[in-house]
Amino acid sequence: MTGRARLALRLSVGAALLVGVVLGAVVAGVPPGLSSEASLRERLPERSMTPATAAQEASLASTLLASVRGTGPLACDLVMRGLNNNWGGWHVTPTLHAAGEQQNRRQVLDWALARPHGADAIDPLREGLDSADACERRISARLLGVIRDPSVLGVLREALGAADPKTQEAAILALGYSERSDAVDPLRNTLASGTVELKRASAWALGQIERPEALADLVRALSDADTGVRANAAWALGQIESRSAVDPLSGALADADREVRFNAARALGQIEDPAAIPPLVALLASDGDDGVRRAAAWALGQIE
Repeated sequence: MTGRARLALRLSVGAALLVGVVLGAVVAGVPPGLSSEASLRERLPERSMTPATAAQEASLASTLLASVRGTGPLACDLVMRGLNNNWGGWHVTPTLHAAGEQQNRRQVLDWALARPHGADAIDPLREGLDSADACERRISARLLGVIRDPSVLGVLREALGAADPKTQEAAILALGYSERSDAVDPLRNTLASGTVELKRASAWALGQIERPEALADLVRALSDADTGVRANAAWALGQIESRSAVDPLSGALADADREVRFNAARALGQIEDPAAIPPLVALLASDGDDGVRRAAAWALGQIE
């Protein structure tokens, strides 16, 4: 074979491969040249979602909660991650079930991933906060948190005063997911005087809301007797990113609990104040936990 013939053969093979890639991408619904989920989200249109009517909201919420009831902690974590990241908005799932069942499942999923939900979903989701099932309470809290109807705050404040501490905890999670500034005061009160579990949840929720009004409360929580409260308070201070938290967080680098030290180091990296460099360098040089030292190194890299 002559050199020209070999070149022509290579070109024809290359062209065929390119066509194959493009056709394969088209069939799969993926534009060529995209490899990451983030880039897919940027380029692919979301699947058309038919908005639920007011009459459907309550039914869809109840169906979703019934489907997660009894789900184990690991599977529930995956469901929560899907809701938090709005996974699947553009996916076309294979048809593996009867048409009616497939359509019902898709309708429930489309509703769960939609933002925001309507007020008609409040009642079944509020009932879900009372459930004996942990996953049902978590899902209810997450979905209540993205309802923007003004009445939802009153519903969650009522749940915060429920007799069952598990309902109270779920209400706190919902307030955190809501990221509403008017939820700060009730959460500050619970952080100051609640049970250990409620204080842990309140510290997390205040970090979600990221309001500076909670700074003094979270700094005090760094001295709580419970390691979980201290760890969540350190994380929350990093979310708020106030330089006034640098000194108390630097002190938390000496905490006996590695989770507290880890979260404090990460929080200092998020605040990016050069005043945190000396304590972080000392932590990097002396801490006996690999993860804590990695957190210190990351934090130092964040400070310019």
